[in-house]
Amino acid sequence: MRKSSEASLVRHVVLAWLAIGVAGCDAAAREWVIEPEVGAITSAASACAQAQERFAVPTDNPRCPDGTYRGDVVLTESQVDPLRGCVHIEGDVRVAPSLVSLPALANLECVTGDVVLGPDTGAGALRDLRGLEALRSVRTLRIQNLPELVNLQGLSALEAAERIEIRGCESLASLDGLAALREVRGRLRLARNATFVSLSGAPQLRTLGELVLDDNPALEDLQGLPRELSQLMALSIERNASLLTLDGVEALTDIRYLFVSDNPRLERLAYFQNLRHVETLEVADHPQLTELGALPALEDHAELELTLRNNTRLASLHGLEPITQAYNVSVTGNAALSDLSAWRIQHVHNFMALSSNDSLTSLDGLGALRDAAWLRIQANPRLRDLDALSQLQRGGVLELRNNLSLRP
Repeated sequence: MRKSSEASLVRHVVLAWLAIGVAGCDAAAREWVIEPEVGAITSAASACAQAQERFAVPTDNPRCPDGTYRGDVVLTESQVDPLRGCVHIEGDVRVAPSLVSLPALANLECVTGDVVLGPDTGAGALRDLRGLEALRSVRTLRIQNLPELVNLQGLSALEAAERIEIRGCESLASLDGLAALREVRGRLRLARNATFVSLSGAPQLRTLGELVLDDNPALEDLQGLPRELSQLMALSIERNASLLTLDGVEALTDIRYLFVSDNPRLERLAYFQNLRHVETLEVADHPQLTELGALPALEDHAELELTLRNNTRLASLHGLEPITQAYNVSVTGNAALSDLSAWRIQHVHNFMALSSNDSLTSLDGLGALRDAAWLRIQANPRLRDLDALSQLQRGGVLELRNNLSLRP
C-alpha cells in the first residue's frame, strides 16, 4: 500500500507506531531502528543478559537472594528497604509521589521493565536521583512531574535505554548527568520542561532512534547535541515558544522523518547543511518563518513527502533547489509566498497540492515539472496563469478550483 497523500497523517501514524513498537520492544520495531555502533549495548534486555552472572551474587535480602527481584514494585517510604541490595529487577519500578529520595537503590544495575520516577499527574516530591548511581540499563525511563528536580546527576552510569521521556520537570535546565549514555534505540522525548535550555549533558550518545522536543518554552536552540550523532529515524520539534534557531543540528546527515511545527519565534530552517537523506519533511504553522535555509547536501528521493503549511511570512522556497522529485507535495496556506521560482522539481510521483497561498501570482519554478499523477491548484486568489506548466506532460489529473484571478 502506498503512502498517504497527507504528510500530517504519515506523521501521526509514524510517531504512534514508534511509541507502540518501542514500548513493546518487538521485532518489527527493531527493523526500523538505526543499528548501534559496534560494542554498544543493544537493549535493556541484552544488557541484563550479558551481566546475569554478575547479578547471581548471594545477598542477605530474602526478596532477592540471588541479586534479582522478580516482579513489579511501587517504592514508598516503607517499601524501599526491602529492595536494599537488589542488583537486578525483572519488572517495572514506580516511585510514589511522596517519596523524596532513593537511598535503597544504590546497588541497582539493571531493570528489564520500566522505571517511572514521578506521578502521571500532579507533582512528585523527588528532589534528586541520588541512589541510582549504579543503574546501567533500563527498558523505559520516565522522569515526570518533578518540579524540584534540577539535574540528572544520579544517572551517571546509565548507558542504554529503549526509551527515555522527561516531561513536566520545571527546574530541569539540561541533560546534565547522562555522561555515560550511549544508546536510546527508541524515543528520547523532552516535553513541558519550563526552564530547559540546553541539550548538553549526554556527550557519549551515539545511537538515537527518535528525538522529540515539544513545549519547552525556554529552549532557544538545539546546541548540545553530540557531534558524533549523525542519524535519526525521526526528529520532531513542536511548540517551543522561544526557539529562535535550529543551531546544533549541523552534524545530522540522515533523518527519515523531520517535523518542525508551531515554533512561533523561529525565523529560518537553517543549519541542516549536511543533511543528505530525508523521507518526510514537514514545516508548518510558523508565523515568523521567512526562509527555509539552504539544504546543499540533500539527495533526491522518489519517496519524499514534502509539506509546507501555514508559514505566514514564508516568501521563498530557496533551499529546495536540490529536490527534483517527490512522492507527495503540499504547499498550503503560506500567505506571503508569491512564486515558486527557487524550485527545480521535475517529477511528482503521486500527488501535488498548491492551495490557499494568498500572494501566489505565478507558478514560476515549476517550469521543469514534467509529470504529476495528480496536480491540484486551489484557492490561490491572485494566481494569474499556468504558463510555467508548459513542460507538464499529459496523462495525469489537473484539478483547478477557486483561483479567482486565473485567466481562462
